Amino acid sequence: MERAGAEMVFCRRWDERRLSYKLKGRKRGLYVLVYFKGPSEKIGGLERDCQISENILRVLVLRAEGVTLEMM
Repeated sequence: MERAGAEMVFCRRWDERRLSYKLKGRKRGLYVLVYFKGPSEKIGGLERDCQISENILRVLVLRAEGVTLEMM
């Protein structure tokens, strides 16, 4: 997140579930929900860093405009 110039606003453990199929030899996955602020041109680099990491199996980055801290 630091390399992408992003600031973490909110992070929490969402759920741990059995995966529908083995992914990199894993049967279970921990889902984490993270809201962050950062420049949009750096998102590609952030996604690439997540894909390179051995600790992260999958990543999905979505734009959430108008979400307040209370909604998070």
